Amino acid sequence: MVRQYDDSMTSGLDATQLAAFQKDTSAYSIVQWKAKNNPENAWAAPFVTGHKYRIYWSIGELNWTEMKIEVARTWKPTDKQILFNQPYTDNYENVDFFGYYNKTWTSDTDPLYYPKTTLDVATKSTWLSGYNKLDMTAKEINYVINGKTASSKTLQANSVKCRAN
Repeated sequence: MVRQYDDSMTSGLDATQLAAFQKDTSAYSIVQWKAKNNPENAWAAPFVTGHKYRIYWSIGELNWTEMKIEVARTWKPTDKQILFNQPYTDNYENVDFFGYYNKTWTSDTDPLYYPKTTLDVATKSTWLSGYNKLDMTAKEINYVINGKTASSKTLQANSVKCRAN
């Protein structure tokens, strides 16, 4: 499910109003999902660039272990980016974002690994696909999709409950 979630729509809301806004399922659109290991063989979902969207898989299905995202090849580096907000209910220590598929975390120094605070430390104009912020208090992850670099075309995100296990 997906709905537009721009800051201009939510910034003036108090906590009760925001919760009601987030839970108003009549404002969400349904995007059909097709399970495939290779996103090129899965469904495409169009989004208007320059906006923020709140997405989740289905009511009661907010958690996931791996997500792969393929960005359209026609997306140009000069196109506006999209910011996604995705709630979850599990207890995640981290969500690892990588600029390529079939990767697992080995260290924070991997050049195409994007730590959970990259949205906080980088200016908006320098954000790359996969830059993200894990908000463990609100239990949501925010992440960017854009076409700024070749590594922006494929993303993999892995949810991590506990790094030690």
